[in-house]
Amino acid sequence: AVAVYLVCLVAIFAGCLYIDQPLTMYADLARTRSAWQEYEGWYVVRDFSIGSARFTGNPMELSEDMYTWYAEHEHDDGVYLANAINYKESTIRAYAGSDTTLEQLRYLAASPSYLELIGVDVSADVIERAEQGTRVYLLPESLSASEASEVRDFLVAARRPSDSNIVTPFMENPEYEFITYDADAELFTWSTDSEEPVATGGFVIAIVTAENMVPFESESLVASGLENAYVKLDERAASSLLDADGMVGIGGSVSARFATVGNYIDGLQKTLEELFALFSTVLVVLVVTVSVMVACLVDVVNRVSAREISVKYVLGFGVWDLYRREVLFVTVTALLGVGV
Repeated sequence: AVAVYLVCLVAIFAGCLYIDQPLTMYADLARTRSAWQEYEGWYVVRDFSIGSARFTGNPMELSEDMYTWYAEHEHDDGVYLANAINYKESTIRAYAGSDTTLEQLRYLAASPSYLELIGVDVSADVIERAEQGTRVYLLPESLSASEASEVRDFLVAARRPSDSNIVTPFMENPEYEFITYDADAELFTWSTDSEEPVATGGFVIAIVTAENMVPFESESLVASGLENAYVKLDERAASSLLDADGMVGIGGSVSARFATVGNYIDGLQKTLEELFALFSTVLVVLVVTVSVMVACLVDVVNRVSAREISVKYVLGFGVWDLYRREVLFVTVTALLGVGV
């Protein structure tokens, strides 16, 4: 009985520790729903299918099809590209070297259509050069000359052309242009991290078009989910490009399935709720088992030490004096579990 009790107790505490992470995720999802409310009706990539079967392989295998589809539709109303990354010091040093003084860099890859939507003013001739294959970056005008130089070095190193089946005009003839802009306006961070702000300023912005992409971007168009997705559709684009199931053909028998931000969050919450229900059931069973084991321990003590307990009871010993060892055993093991 003691062994079964200890095993059940360990299982209970292990289950409580394991379920703590899903609880944190559930709280983060609630925060994300509130923070992303403005984009709740926007569509992001959910998954892919080939014919009528869901694609379960590596989505990178479909990157060429997705790139071709995006290149054909990037100028359609309501089609956007937006992806934000908060680079920390370790990543910056990996690209720019250990001598860099940059400790953080907020980076936004955005299509001209998205920049127009959020009010970042970019002249037509700059957009034209980006659409001809030049990598155009907008740097905060608040950067000092030395900081701007370090940022430029990092951007060139981090988005250097590499071998890929997707070859863009930029990759054939790499050209860069860096322009300063007023970065005081707070922009949406597209983050689900509770430690990240919903909106902030100071972004370094890459004006991304199909012509000036590097493999880091062109092969990431297949990325799915809230934070990772690059391609985003508003209700207008979704109504014209997607079918009733949120599907769109991107080449041959390959289709991409989009889901609204709201539906995506609903799906994640439902999965977590099912996990909670399962663990709650298991924990209840274990708690009941432990309670039975405690009762069994008391019964065993009563049987083994019946004469001693009877004598002590007649002499006026209380429950604590009668079952001190058993109570201490249960209490200590429970406290040890809580401490762990």
